[in-house]
Amino acid sequence: MRQLSVIILLFCCFGSMACVPGKAGLTMACDDIAGEIDACMDAERKFKQACAEGDSTKIREQLYLFERTTERSLQKIAATQLPEDRTEIREAGIEIAITYRRLVGNTYKSAAGDCLAEDTLACHSKFRFAEKLIRQKLDHYNQKLDVLVKDEHIITSPVYYH
Repeated sequence: MRQLSVIILLFCCFGSMACVPGKAGLTMACDDIAGEIDACMDAERKFKQACAEGDSTKIREQLYLFERTTERSLQKIAATQLPEDRTEIREAGIEIAITYRRLVGNTYKSAAGDCLAEDTLACHSKFRFAEKLIRQKLDHYNQKLDVLVKDEHIITSPVYYH
């Protein structure tokens, strides 16, 4: 009976973010948010690679996957469990996901057309614009994360654009 209680306790604490207390839960939440931001950056990288290759089918496919990734990441970041007084890191993560979603809807769809039309100058100009915007949002996120790390004495890493 005691073993069953221990198993239930472990499942409760490690099977759900809501049960993980204190610094461990905060660290896991920050890592989850960072993982979703990385997923968006990976989808962006794959889309840009498809544009560089010039294969129209692959460009459309990667743009679709990029769009789906941003939506999924936005939902996951928004659902991340954080203490009430520490929601600013989630809000900064949501800002990044929303920015990616907007960029996919506007800038990247237009860039895909430029890539297909072999207008590399226009395509790269849009990529630079998007990169600059994402870097600004990442800087804001990392500033919030730095404050959180110092205040709560947790160990987690900033997210860098790649």
